[in-house]
Amino acid sequence: MPNEWNTMRMAGDDLEPSMVAVFRGSAAEGLEFGLVLDAKGISYERLRAGGLWELLVAPGAAEAARDELGRYAEERKLRRQAPVPFNPYPAAPSAPPRTHSFSY
Repeated sequence: MPNEWNTMRMAGDDLEPSMVAVFRGSAAEGLEFGLVLDAKGISYERLRAGGLWELLVAPGAAEAARDELGRYAEERKLRRQAPVPFNPYPAAPSAPPRTHSFSY
């Protein structure tokens, strides 16, 4: 029975030998890195191999896929700090939370 989503296959399914693994990791990372390939229009298949997930692409797309995933991995390493809250009236106390509502 063919997989109707055609992006998820279990280990042991018949895959074309022309597919190249460009990523191996957890299920969540596989979904995240798959979005990177989706955004760049690179077709891929997601395969569970043991306890990990792999993203497989056609050999002609492997270099572009690895390049994009590498750039994304580097960008992902950057830690950004939350901005300092801006209070335009530093002398004014912050408003208390609303505990009731008025009805007229």
